[in-house]
Amino acid sequence: MFVIVSVCFLCVMCSVPVRAVADPPQDIKIQFVPATSTLKIDVLHASKAPKTKHYIKQVSVSLNGQQVILQSFRQQTDNKGQHVEYILLDAGTGSRIQVTATCSIFGSLTREIVAGK
Repeated sequence: MFVIVSVCFLCVMCSVPVRAVADPPQDIKIQFVPATSTLKIDVLHASKAPKTKHYIKQVSVSLNGQQVILQSFRQQTDNKGQHVEYILLDAGTGSRIQVTATCSIFGSLTREIVAGK
């Protein structure tokens, strides 16, 4: 009987999805500074292992529907999230800027702003 219970318990524990220990990015804060054409991105993504296992592995930036940046990472800035800055010379007032951040374990999140609004 003990063996059956143990095997059942092991099967249940092995079938628990990875999501139980890893979450997708919680939010993305985007700021575009027209005077310098600087795009500032803060991806909020809590992690206990941001330097090794659980981090933002990729950030993608699209400008007016066209991907202009795709950057991969091997670790996260800190245990709160990923911070990056880019120069977008082609962006101006009214430009649609879309940012997608992808977790190394599970999920992604996309946010969009319109520059100057």
